[in-house]
Amino acid sequence: MSAAQPLFLNKLYSESMDLLEEAHNYLSYHPSARQALRQPNVWDAVFVNLQAMRLTSRMTQAMAWLLAQRAVQTGEMTLHQACGGDFSLGAEDICTDLDGHNDNRVPPSMQKLLERSHGIYMRVLRLDQAARAKISA
Repeated sequence: MSAAQPLFLNKLYSESMDLLEEAHNYLSYHPSARQALRQPNVWDAVFVNLQAMRLTSRMTQAMAWLLAQRAVQTGEMTLHQACGGDFSLGAEDICTDLDGHNDNRVPPSMQKLLERSHGIYMRVLRLDQAARAKISA
């Protein structure tokens, strides 16, 4: 890994941690999130809860991958180990899907979190693909 890559990964890690904390606080404490998650129409409530789970999935997948890359930086595991098995980036079909981002059942604040989480996940996905290409070469 180049010297610039750990710095870039550290910035992405910090950005991801900040968004994870912001999403947690929003989903746990913000009145619009609580109201949206408990809509009177059961299917609307299910839809909004699915979007909250998509947000959570993106962030946990990205954080797990970034933590594995930190372990590579510190010599705790090899890049080959970090890119395979339990440490590989997963849930691509769920995390890359943009369904629901602009749905009016989802509060605007949550839509912004979904958009930002998608951006982070897509950046991590590109890094994951580059790392996999590197170990395959």
